[in-house]
Amino acid sequence: MISGMNMAKENSLQHKAAWVFSVILHPLWFPSVLLVLLFSLPSYVHLLPGEIKRFDLLIVSINTLFIPVAYIIIFYRLKIIRSFQLETREERNLPLILYVVFSYVSFVVLKKVHQPSLVWQILLVSSTITFFCLLVNFRWKISLHMAGIGGFSGMLLIFTLRAGPVFSWWWIVSLLLSGILGTSRLMMKQHTPSEVYTGFFTGFFLAALLLWYMA
Repeated sequence: MISGMNMAKENSLQHKAAWVFSVILHPLWFPSVLLVLLFSLPSYVHLLPGEIKRFDLLIVSINTLFIPVAYIIIFYRLKIIRSFQLETREERNLPLILYVVFSYVSFVVLKKVHQPSLVWQILLVSSTITFFCLLVNFRWKISLHMAGIGGFSGMLLIFTLRAGPVFSWWWIVSLLLSGILGTSRLMMKQHTPSEVYTGFFTGFFLAALLLWYMA
């Protein structure tokens, strides 16, 4: 009995750790994190004036982080969705549609004000990956977490090739975090292995190909 209790406690701790990683590595963070990396690491984007960097980060964080969090909370309170995890395919459609709209708006705004291409391309890639996941979601449940971190990793790979090797360490870290996140999603029983792998490679290859094509 003691062994069973210890095992249950260990499983509970593992589940909590998996939940923490799922929150920390939520796809809503990645556009803002990528922008912070671009502005912080040595590259031509790093040379932008501080007020322009703050403007860009404000546009991106509002449209791809704060507004999505706000409407997900509203949908939950209105009982449009049953949980913040968006566990069913049906619950995902409206949030995904809105995310595509707001991330695309960010892309249009940043391109219109003539920001460096690496800045607005983050938003174009993000909206494209989300749109593709939306199309897949009508028939099959793909891992949005893994599509997000896959896109993050794919963009970091192209940043490494285009902006300098300083991004290579972050790319390696992103691959390690992808493994942790994939394991976490499986431990939480939110996805099957095929949904996890498909999500990651979809995000990775879409991001890498789009950025490479736009170079």
